[in-house]
Amino acid sequence: RDHIWGFNLQPAGTSIFLLFTDAGHWLLQAHRKSENRVTNRRKKCKTTEADQLTLDAPFLLQLHCVDDPSQICSVDISEQKLNSVKPEGFQVFENIAYIDASINSLSLGSFSCFPSLRELNLSLNRIQNLDLDSADFHHLQVLNLSYNSLSPESLISLSGLSSLKVLHLTGNDLHHLPPNLASSDQDPTEMSSEQERKHFESLEVLILDDNKLSSVVFYSLVNLKRLKHLNLQKNLICEIPCLQMTRGLTPEQISDEEEGKCGLHN
Repeated sequence: RDHIWGFNLQPAGTSIFLLFTDAGHWLLQAHRKSENRVTNRRKKCKTTEADQLTLDAPFLLQLHCVDDPSQICSVDISEQKLNSVKPEGFQVFENIAYIDASINSLSLGSFSCFPSLRELNLSLNRIQNLDLDSADFHHLQVLNLSYNSLSPESLISLSGLSSLKVLHLTGNDLHHLPPNLASSDQDPTEMSSEQERKHFESLEVLILDDNKLSSVVFYSLVNLKRLKHLNLQKNLICEIPCLQMTRGLTPEQISDEEEGKCGLHN
């Protein structure tokens, strides 16, 4: 499908914002309004070992002052000094669709037992690696992993989240993205149609601001077929290369392409 490209290109080291369509503009506006709030609270995420707590079913019931797990639809456990999880019994919280677990020390896999989870905020959780089974997050549509310490390679683990529409990766000190972010390194003739499909197939909004990405990042993103909004503010973008749909480029191919750019220049 054709994309509508709108952009405001500024000098290297400042910012860039790309708009593909008008859809979902409110998401980026909401992101800007909450960005200062998250940054200001970042200093609060330091805890001592004596303060740390475990997330379990009794904790959730006590926090919400209920006896019936089905009465809970939205959970705010931000800044609760949580660093471990006992998932036994989480399945009975069948109506929880939203969880704000920001400013703790929890992993993404800790929330694999909530059957109806659609939105999860794990910003400021000191996450470095992503160990998850995509099948456990079948309904997850919005995921916030801002202000963690994710490696570029760990992002591949998210590519199989078939329902994921919005992904926040603000402030992860990312210098590059995997070249095969939206496509597999495997020979397409050896893949089933189901295998080929499972690479960020539903992603529409990608927030990558406040990282250290260069113009090479566009080669990693070119195959995100449903992408509508891309935020690359506060990166090291200096130009937009000429792009076309491809099955993913190796780092060597990306370097070759960079030498023959046909995009915008300062």
